[in-house]
Amino acid sequence: MPSSTSRAIAWPSVLLLSACCQIIPWQDNDETNEIRSVAYGPTCMRFACVSAVNCSKSDTQSWNDLQLTVPMTNKVDFTTQITLRFGDNITQTADQRWGIGFVFKLNKYLSFNTLYFHREARPPNGRHEAEDRGTLGATVRLPAGKFTISDRNWFERRWRQPQVEAWRYRNRLQVEHPSR
Repeated sequence: MPSSTSRAIAWPSVLLLSACCQIIPWQDNDETNEIRSVAYGPTCMRFACVSAVNCSKSDTQSWNDLQLTVPMTNKVDFTTQITLRFGDNITQTADQRWGIGFVFKLNKYLSFNTLYFHREARPPNGRHEAEDRGTLGATVRLPAGKFTISDRNWFERRWRQPQVEAWRYRNRLQVEHPSR
């Protein structure tokens, strides 16, 4: 990218960005970049992030997910997932993901899973990215009246190109309630 091109963050919420935003420019390999950090709440938590999205360019995207789970036995499910993200104003795919795995239900409160996940992407900077993930996890589901509280815990090994390989812990707390 030319040095006059600046980078910005694609925040999930415009309100979050406008709440309190600080822009910090820096030079890197003859490119001018920005870090935008946001502080919010009484604890003043700060998040900083950099992405290669051109400030003057807008992009309409479409994320499409398909998940299929097939019960193999009363205790084992086979699951697949496909995700396609269309970018460049929905003219081409920018991110393709697919995964397969198994969910082993020990009882109605505890399940274990093993997953394999593959990702190919063409981010805005044009550099190809590839990633493979192996996931081991457990989910605890507890009934609480008409609600169900579930706590998912995943450990992922990530093999990424061109980024470094890494381990990641992912936790998701979820509260469910029937709609009727």
